[in-house]
Amino acid sequence: MLEGGEVALRRLPKGSPQRALQTSWNGRDLELELVADADEFDPGAPAEIETNDAIYLGVVRKKQGLRLCVAVEHWLDRAKLARIQALWNESDAGDGQQ
Repeated sequence: MLEGGEVALRRLPKGSPQRALQTSWNGRDLELELVADADEFDPGAPAEIETNDAIYLGVVRKKQGLRLCVAVEHWLDRAKLARIQALWNESDAGDGQQ
């Protein structure tokens, strides 16, 4: 993920996507700046961060104004995920033909 890149930030499990800018990585902590204030991202909130390349899952550690620090626990590479989905789809199609 590029610094300054725009991401979609969503509180899990059913929050609405919010625009944010990725400002830095520090170990597994991802620092973001919200485009607009959103109350749902208090410390302890589970969060999903989507980029063009990956989906990150974590927990909000800190919030100061529009700045957030999210501890990233898991991430999914979108290209690898697409390959897995294609294999599942092929497997499902093959099961129906027997």
